[in-house]
Amino acid sequence: TARRIFLRADGKPLDESETVVQVELASVLTRIRTRGVSDLYGGEAGQQIVQAAARRGGRIKISDLRNYRAIWRGTAKTPIGNRVLHLPALGKDKNQGRNLLSLVVKTSPSEAGAMVFGSEKMALDVDRGQAGLVIGDSFGSSVACVFDMNSAFGAATTVPELGIFMATAAKEGSGGLPVLGVNNHLNQTVMAVSGTGGPNGSVAAAMVAMDVMERGRTLVDAMAGRRNVKGRVQGLWCPKGIRTRPESCQFATDSQWHGLAAFDAF
Repeated sequence: TARRIFLRADGKPLDESETVVQVELASVLTRIRTRGVSDLYGGEAGQQIVQAAARRGGRIKISDLRNYRAIWRGTAKTPIGNRVLHLPALGKDKNQGRNLLSLVVKTSPSEAGAMVFGSEKMALDVDRGQAGLVIGDSFGSSVACVFDMNSAFGAATTVPELGIFMATAAKEGSGGLPVLGVNNHLNQTVMAVSGTGGPNGSVAAAMVAMDVMERGRTLVDAMAGRRNVKGRVQGLWCPKGIRTRPESCQFATDSQWHGLAAFDAF
């Protein structure tokens, strides 16, 4: 299924801008839209996921899907002037991200990463099946997300009926770093950054966030300044506020990797 979707007839991968046709995925998304999300977490789609996992030696049960709940957690906060950077509360002390922000302005990226994650984890391959995105809206809100398959192409197999790649078991370590910057006085977002590619992506995201917020660089200059740091970064920077001054917003996607940045006037 994966070969049929992502490879040409000669066996070579599709290039950027080529059309990918995913009939099975379109079908399952339609089912979720018409039947509700319960179809994925316990209905027909859920049963197909469990069966596909079993064929690969997985031990997931339908009850695991039915009992799944998203976990709402607070953030680790780093004040910078009248703005605050919000990061996931990661690590044993819940301050892994905050520590990284502090170190990237005091030492080299490699040293900062090694001190937070360890040298061995910093040497991991960049492509760990992660992707990131940032989105902002005219109400002053934004989202920074990192998705993780825990390995390139996850378990390297799809659920044939769904066209969905199976993820591998979660690995210990960094799952990338999403960052949100908020101006509490304006009550709106000024920054959204996502860094993917394991620990290196986290370091890259921290560098971009601090270059912009702490050092006053433009988003484009900050993105260009971390060319020697592995990982992928997507960024949004609205110094005057995303709602009150949308014309001040800058969007940037990592020039080292394929990506997309689009802006629609509010």
